[in-house]
Amino acid sequence: FTVRNSLSPSREIQIDSKLYFYTNYEKVEIDWEIVGNFTVNRFLTTRLLINPRYDNTVILAKGEKAKLQLKELLTFGLSYRLL
Repeated sequence: FTVRNSLSPSREIQIDSKLYFYTNYEKVEIDWEIVGNFTVNRFLTTRLLINPRYDNTVILAKGEKAKLQLKELLTFGLSYRLL
């Protein structure tokens, strides 16, 4: 199943979330993407992405177990408009 949610507590903050879940009753895949867009002022914006993921469908070495993976990304955007 897939769940999508968007939250905007103020004009300067928007948070989007997507959760993907799949199982065949033996293996599980979970992927959750959380993106926060922040407007600092009219020139500067910031985006924070957090992506936890669990997938035990990959082939692992003997005795090794699947682990939670975490990806984080922080970006800054600068824009200036010329007439």
